Amino acid sequence: MNKRVLLFLGAGVSIPSGLPSADQLLRTISSNNLSHYLGIEGTIYGSRETEILQKLIHLVECELHNDIDIDEKVNYELIYHALSQLESSKGKELLWALSNEIRLKWYSSYFKNNGFYNSLEEIADYAMQLINLIVSLELSKNSTAIGFEFISKLLTISDTLSVFTLNHDLLLERYLDEQNIYWIDGFKKEKNGECVFKNSNFLRVKVEPKIRLFKLHGGINWAYNAKREIVKKDVNLIQENIRTDGVLAFNPQLILTGSNKYSMLYNSIYADLHYNFRKMLYSNRIETVFVGGYSWNDKPYNELLLGWLLRGKKRKMIIWHKKGKADLLANSNHLKSSSEFNNLVSDNRIKILDKWPSEFEISDFNS
Repeated sequence: MNKRVLLFLGAGVSIPSGLPSADQLLRTISSNNLSHYLGIEGTIYGSRETEILQKLIHLVECELHNDIDIDEKVNYELIYHALSQLESSKGKELLWALSNEIRLKWYSSYFKNNGFYNSLEEIADYAMQLINLIVSLELSKNSTAIGFEFISKLLTISDTLSVFTLNHDLLLERYLDEQNIYWIDGFKKEKNGECVFKNSNFLRVKVEPKIRLFKLHGGINWAYNAKREIVKKDVNLIQENIRTDGVLAFNPQLILTGSNKYSMLYNSIYADLHYNFRKMLYSNRIETVFVGGYSWNDKPYNELLLGWLLRGKKRKMIIWHKKGKADLLANSNHLKSSSEFNNLVSDNRIKILDKWPSEFEISDFNS
């Protein structure tokens, strides 16, 4: 059979392989003990500087928890967003009240009184770098790809598969290589040896790939070259070549939920990737969308996915969520208040499987 399916993956699919969840990354970032990242002599930031950065991160986290206007679960990406508001001095966006609260309530009374005279914008920028450093290091661990067999099973349903993922890590690529599944991701090695992204590389193929992989939020091995092109680097550089000042050997092009997130989605590689997502999703080719490891806490993606489903009566969606519908709704404010989602579930247009993606069987698709 050759069903026309699309796969949308969130970070949760990497948890069985030992990589940290978003909640675990938040706990690490908020931890009072970052000696693993600082080194014996505090080579990333001095101990005093790190204390200051963590103080700001902790204050932002507390203010977010206390802010009744925040309709999202507090995670490290939302903290990064708040810090970006401080770093860029943009006080009239989502977190305007929080930004001013930090400025008025804490900056003079704590930072300046402790002899730390950098501007609040500079402190916020350093704190954002620290979060980026921790996330990149944690997600670049050499973990075995566990639980990705559902990819091979889906390829028995569809000859080719478009996979859109929010994951920064490289586990999916590792699994595909181990299984000798031919895949492309828009990168191609050029004459100078650099592996450069071009959207046209998805179409200019000599052999049709089994998998077209679109990393909507970038990857831990992506970086800019001298021409401001996105290139792929050796991921081992992240673990091995941290400079003594704590800056990564290259700056991974992750999309953390900072104030620049949505502007990035309309520029460069990210505009191409999201164009591909919309084009593929809203084409008449796709009959079924599989969703796994996704928290449903990103409103733009929620609207795209549910909007696609509402535009065709024969379309259906299969969601893998081990703890079931009640848990899914409890952890997503967007879905909890969506009558459309509940109606689609009632009409059996959305099927929620109480399984991990790794437990998927072909009979789940046919039932």
